[in-house]
Amino acid sequence: MNDIAQQLKSTDQPILISFPICPFVQRSVVLLNVKKQGFQRINIDLSNKPQWYLNMVPTGKVPALVINSSKQDVIFESAIINEFLDESFGTPLLPADPISRAKQRAWINFSESLIMLQFQLLSTDDADKYETLSDQFTKEILKLPSNENAPFFSGDELSLMDAAIAPVFTRLKWLPSVTLKINELAQTDSSASALLNWINNLIAHEAVMRSVSPDFDDLFEAFFKMSNSYAINSAAA
Repeated sequence: MNDIAQQLKSTDQPILISFPICPFVQRSVVLLNVKKQGFQRINIDLSNKPQWYLNMVPTGKVPALVINSSKQDVIFESAIINEFLDESFGTPLLPADPISRAKQRAWINFSESLIMLQFQLLSTDDADKYETLSDQFTKEILKLPSNENAPFFSGDELSLMDAAIAPVFTRLKWLPSVTLKINELAQTDSSASALLNWINNLIAHEAVMRSVSPDFDDLFEAFFKMSNSYAINSAAA
C-alpha cells in the first residue's frame, strides 16, 4: 500500500488503474496513445481487489483515472474517462455538432454491449452455447455503421468510437467463426465489406497495437483457459 500511495503522489501524469487484458482499459489506452499523452499504469488483481482501490472507486471496476495525484481526483467508467481525456488533451475528437456528437455517443454505448457479449462468447465452455452466442454476436457486430468512404468510423483519423470499439476488433482473432461470416458477407454486401476494412484498418493502427502489452496474447489465453473457454481451446487445436 505504501508503494502504491507513493506512486499515486509522485507524478504529474495521469495514472490509469487497470487490469492487463480488460477491454474497457484498452479503450482508454488507445485514446491516450492517440492524444500522445504520457501516463502511468498500475495493474490490480480483479479477483482480489485491494482495499485502497475500493476506497477510491465505488464500483470496484477498472479502469479508473487518477488526475492531479496530489489531490487524487479520480474518474471512473471508460466512456467518461475517454470524454474527459478528449476534452483535456489535444484537439477534441468528439464532433462539435450536437447531433453528430449524440449519435457517436449512442454507438459508443452500443459498443459496450458488444464487449459484454463478446466476453460471454469467449468465456463459455459449451460448444452449443458457443454457437448460439456466436450467431448472436455476429448479428450484433454487423449492425455497426461502417463508413464505406473512410478507413475509420467517421473519417481518416481515429474517433472516440474507434477507441471504444477497438477492444472488440482486437479480440476477433480468437473468434474465427465470426470473421469468416463477415468475410463471406463481404463478397456480396458492401456494408460487410466496409466493416471488414474498418476492422483491418483499426487493428493495424499504431495507437491500437500499442494499447496492449507484448505479452497480451499469452495473458489473454491463460485467463480464458481458466474457464475452459471453448473459443480459446478451439483456436489452439
